[in-house]
Amino acid sequence: MKTLPVLAVAMISIATQSVYSDSGWWTEFADCAGIDYSTSVALDSQGLAHVAYYSDQFEQLKYARELPGKEPRWNCEVVDSGWGLGYYNSLEIGLDATGGIHICYYSSLDGLRYACQRDGSWQIEVIDPAGGPHCSLAVDVWGRPHVVYGDWANDDLHHAVRSPQGWARVIVDSAGRVGWDPSIAVDPYGSPHIAYASYDGPGDWTLKYARLDRGLWRVETVDPSADTGTLSSIALDGDGRVHITYYDISRLALKYAVQSPAGGWLFETVDSSGWAGENSSLRLDSNGRPRAAYFDHAGEDLKYAARLDGVWHIERVDQPGIVGWYASLALDALDLANISYIDRTHSCLKFAQMVATCPTATASPEPTAPPSPPPAPTATPVPPPSVTPAPTATNGPPTPTPQPTAEATATPDIEYPQLTVTIEMPSPISPAAMNVTCR
Repeated sequence: MKTLPVLAVAMISIATQSVYSDSGWWTEFADCAGIDYSTSVALDSQGLAHVAYYSDQFEQLKYARELPGKEPRWNCEVVDSGWGLGYYNSLEIGLDATGGIHICYYSSLDGLRYACQRDGSWQIEVIDPAGGPHCSLAVDVWGRPHVVYGDWANDDLHHAVRSPQGWARVIVDSAGRVGWDPSIAVDPYGSPHIAYASYDGPGDWTLKYARLDRGLWRVETVDPSADTGTLSSIALDGDGRVHITYYDISRLALKYAVQSPAGGWLFETVDSSGWAGENSSLRLDSNGRPRAAYFDHAGEDLKYAARLDGVWHIERVDQPGIVGWYASLALDALDLANISYIDRTHSCLKFAQMVATCPTATASPEPTAPPSPPPAPTATPVPPPSVTPAPTATNGPPTPTPQPTAEATATPDIEYPQLTVTIEMPSPISPAAMNVTCR
């Protein structure tokens, strides 16, 4: 492991480049230093945004922090640099007392990496030399980062969790070519839930879902329709139900799946206006209603969808130009949307904030069930981990996702002793290579 000082920091004020639209969105440029790929946003306890993103021009993984003030300003810095760094990053604000910032990302040099910032410095380590390029990260209630990813060699889906002893890794699914476009959420017991795609050949993508249930990974097919399930995003509501948005390649549409209280899955088409729904980012508001940000390839615009009274309300957030690539959504305490995304026309990181509330709505009715239900879940056997007692659960989610009862203890620390690997970084990164100022 190595600790990197913050070497490239810039305070930028871009009031002349901020725009308020009549539709109720405030948009601005945050960084225009050759930004072309991969954004991910999270909000801290003050509602301020933290964004991880990639500069293709300078081959850097970067991090931007929103500063408080009437006109939002951005403090940008380089996290890591080198050829092939930063693709498919995911960022989450730590839920521990120190508020650590966690990022997973891919390096073409040594596989899947992890960066954590505490006390103004970045600690970087390798999670899995064979991991990548797709990864997703979530932090549990004990502040432990969970990462899911595919591997190049075998096309398997992996899960890794960080403890003080290092990374514990395990294969979740190895049935075919799986592990594409994974997305992870962690429930109040610290158990991971994963949406991902399997690939069985041209025109044969399938949406799958895996969860850790009492030490066993249980895997099922969500949507058996042909050529669907890529670029998914997962979220859990207060009742423990799973919600997923994903891309339907065959119909060029954004789709939505939610677990039915009666079992199985319910489906809706969110946007079928023509090549819409790539790189969706799903969040649930305080009432458990889904909200999604995504790219409309046909119009080359950033779009936002909210499900109210059983109907998806869709609006364009930013246009013209090629805007909305790699959109990432976070909701603040008032359920107002905050979106980071790429402006490909100007090679910039942009940020949009909703400044007007959505229409008031009652709870949305359930989506309609499909004519033919998907296949029943099947279990993928995995050696159960050893357990260490953890804090007692107070409000575990009920069915349809089975969880421990109120009398049971929360999901313990996940340990896979036979698979635990801690890898030291091979060499330091040149400070000169990191000395690039945000613009």
